[in-house]
Amino acid sequence: MDILWNSDGAMFSGTAASTQGPAIYRLVVERLPSSSGWDWSVWRPDNGITAIGHGVAPSSTIARADAEE
Repeated sequence: MDILWNSDGAMFSGTAASTQGPAIYRLVVERLPSSSGWDWSVWRPDNGITAIGHGVAPSSTIARADAEE
């Protein structure tokens, strides 16, 4: 799935459609306040606010790749 990431510098956001049905996923990558890494989260808006996946990575590039997985 190809994700077009939008950025405002310290945050990236993207939307992805599921390859297995009509579900839409939201992806967010944000710089941690301590500047020691990047936080990433993935969730489905139709499934509440519970994250499907989340983690921390040392760079925004790695965080976006982790979120896409």
